[in-house]
Amino acid sequence: MKKIIMFFSMMLFVTSNIMAQSQAEIEAAKEALLKQQSANTQVVTSGSGNVTRVMPQFPGGNVACSKYLSDSLRYPAKSKADKVEGRVIVSFYVNTDGSLSDIMILKSLNEECDAEAIRLIKAMPKWEPYKEIHSDGTVELVKCKFTLPIEFLLVARDFNRVN
Repeated sequence: MKKIIMFFSMMLFVTSNIMAQSQAEIEAAKEALLKQQSANTQVVTSGSGNVTRVMPQFPGGNVACSKYLSDSLRYPAKSKADKVEGRVIVSFYVNTDGSLSDIMILKSLNEECDAEAIRLIKAMPKWEPYKEIHSDGTVELVKCKFTLPIEFLLVARDFNRVN
């Protein structure tokens, strides 16, 4: 679970770097993104052969998920007025058909932000489900628990700024 949270946090950082100015910076950002996407796949060797495990993901990957969250998040008015900022951590299951179920708040910020986080998850399109690809070519879809942090920030952070 910590790997998933760290992976998503790293993806948010990498996506902020894609706004680089020079071609060299853009190429470096693309390479970093490809390395992160390959981290989404794991090959496991057992007595019966290799199994490639592909984690579930939002359609279009983590960059698309970040865009969906930033475009769709409606900051609750009371939380905005009270200057509430922070992170809501949500867990849910990605079912074999890509639908999401059993949405649960693991780390709460307040009632309004928690409700908005749940609304965002419920409104998501179907995900690409967790897959186990066996050495004989068979693909097994498996229901999988996923954890996603949702940031509530009043002022967007500029990760490209050098201090």
